[in-house]
Amino acid sequence: MGLSRCRNAKAIWQDLVDTYGFTGAYQSVKRFIRKFRGKQLPEARVVIETAPGEETQVDYGSGPMVRDAQNGKYRRTRLFVLTLGYSRKSIRLLVFRSSSQTWAELHEKAFRRLGGVTALWRARHKRVYVKDRIMRRKSSGNAKRVAVVHGSFA
Repeated sequence: MGLSRCRNAKAIWQDLVDTYGFTGAYQSVKRFIRKFRGKQLPEARVVIETAPGEETQVDYGSGPMVRDAQNGKYRRTRLFVLTLGYSRKSIRLLVFRSSSQTWAELHEKAFRRLGGVTALWRARHKRVYVKDRIMRRKSSGNAKRVAVVHGSFA
């Protein structure tokens, strides 16, 4: 029946009621299935612990299709996610265009929302971003420099 198809207890109970006129309670089916399947072991996961303010992870890639307010057409976005290593608090931002300037501005917005900068920034593609060499505004305010140390993980 449903157990061989990996169905949950609610779906199996509903099938029993609909197909066979079962009058028993959902809880009795749930108890039976729990005994039948046995104890399920939790899936193993890697836990990385960091000190407060020590590390941030940055992910940047394709985002969802969103309707552009200016022309009403759907456009692909870029999704920027900055996550603190200690608390796992994250900031998520969507943009329509992608450039190194936009990327640096997204970092700046995220850290302003968080109220500070962490010592180490980790991003996918094995890059590390160090705060004392990042996002220095030039007097014009248009350009930001982002120092990227390739291939070196702390």
